[in-house]
Amino acid sequence: MASTTKAQPKRKRGRPPKAPTEPVKIKYRCQHCGKEFRTRENNFFMNKRSPLFETNEGYTTICKDCVNQIIADITAETRDRRYAFMVVCHWLDMFFDDTLYDGVNDADGGFGVYLRSLNNQQYANKTFSDTISAWQEKHYETRATIDKVAETWRAEERANMVFVVKSIGYDPFTDDNYTREDKRYAYNTLADYLTDDVLEDNHKVQSVISLVKTYVQLEKTNQMLNAELRKAYPDATNVKTINSIKKEMTAVINSIANENGLAAKTNGKNKTGGSSLTKIMREMDEIGYEENKSNVIKARLAESYKEIATDNIKAIMAELQLTSDEYADMLSQQTELVATLQEKVDKLTEEKRLMTIKLKEHHIQYDPVADENYATSAYLDTAKTSDNTIVHKESDEK
Repeated sequence: MASTTKAQPKRKRGRPPKAPTEPVKIKYRCQHCGKEFRTRENNFFMNKRSPLFETNEGYTTICKDCVNQIIADITAETRDRRYAFMVVCHWLDMFFDDTLYDGVNDADGGFGVYLRSLNNQQYANKTFSDTISAWQEKHYETRATIDKVAETWRAEERANMVFVVKSIGYDPFTDDNYTREDKRYAYNTLADYLTDDVLEDNHKVQSVISLVKTYVQLEKTNQMLNAELRKAYPDATNVKTINSIKKEMTAVINSIANENGLAAKTNGKNKTGGSSLTKIMREMDEIGYEENKSNVIKARLAESYKEIATDNIKAIMAELQLTSDEYADMLSQQTELVATLQEKVDKLTEEKRLMTIKLKEHHIQYDPVADENYATSAYLDTAKTSDNTIVHKESDEK
């Protein structure tokens, strides 16, 4: 009987057959911690608005665990959770909005909650560059507001306002409910609290801002109480209510002050020697009082001032009790050189001040940074007027 078994095909000699290949498993690495993930979903935040992550299908490159840890670390270091959110938004190229953050923070929400809130139509296609643009616009608006608000203020009060804005980085009193007098009181009070120790601690900065805002509210409450008491027949109920509010505000002020190691009133500027001539002249110089600058320069150039400086140098040299004559001579020469150079600097500074006054009298604008000759009177020969026309000294005299 014939066999029905089919003949097996002969196997070609050479390399053995290849094993079936398995699909390559892609792993996604966090650029911050280096940890690898099999999937991006639930491990990385998405940001389809930014061009930085277009080739990554909109997924960011820092894992969620790292983002949350970064926020926790920065908050612990600076005591400022808002700043931590801003840093992470910068790294992930996401839009940061103060109002949106306040809503999330009040609800004790995390960064994921903040991102879900960014899905609203009003934040569509916005990245961190839009945050920078918004800050620039706010800065220019703040600068214009400062100039308008402080039109009638004293030089010292304007200086306090500029000091507050520059030190903090923004204007903390932009609320429309603040009147011009409220802002005057707030800036002057806050300027006293912004010492170097406070400015180095973001938590203390926010605390003193809250403290001053409470002071403003307390001042308004006092005004309400005085208005009620001036009436022919004050309402006892209103007086009692206002006094109760005052008591609560005072408790808040004392609580903030105690928690941050602040005095309950005018913690900042050192009042020691406040009535001394040196202190007064220094304060006049800080607020830009021109006549005071003239007095300081004249005092430094006076013969009596030079004699005192010379006596001080001699006293110092005698106190050193140097054994090497050569070293003593060298030190003496250096000291004399410093005194000579300082005298030249004082003269040039005074010349610049007088030149500035003269330019203002002629309504001439100039850029002292762009023109290296601004410190000499020769600059007047080629100064520009407000319409950029050249004004020559000879033609002016004619």
